[in-house]
Amino acid sequence: MKSDNHPYDRPLPCSTCNRIRLMTDGHIRTCLHSNDDHFIVFNDIVGILKKAILAKPERGTFSTDANVNLIGG
Repeated sequence: MKSDNHPYDRPLPCSTCNRIRLMTDGHIRTCLHSNDDHFIVFNDIVGILKKAILAKPERGTFSTDANVNLIGG
C-alpha cells in the first residue's frame, strides 16, 4: 500500500523484493509467501546465505506454515 507520506510499498512487490529474513527459530526465509526456508549452519554461514539467496523464488505464491511470531522485529 502506497501513501503520500511513505513512498514505499509495504510489502514490496515480488518483482522488486530483495529481502531475506532470519527467523527466530534459526531459519532463513527467502519469501514470506513461500514454504522454502534454510536452516543456519554456523560453520558455513556464507555458504548457507548464498544458497538461500540463489534459491529465492521470483514470486511467492502461498505459505502454509508461516507464523508471524517467528519473524521477529
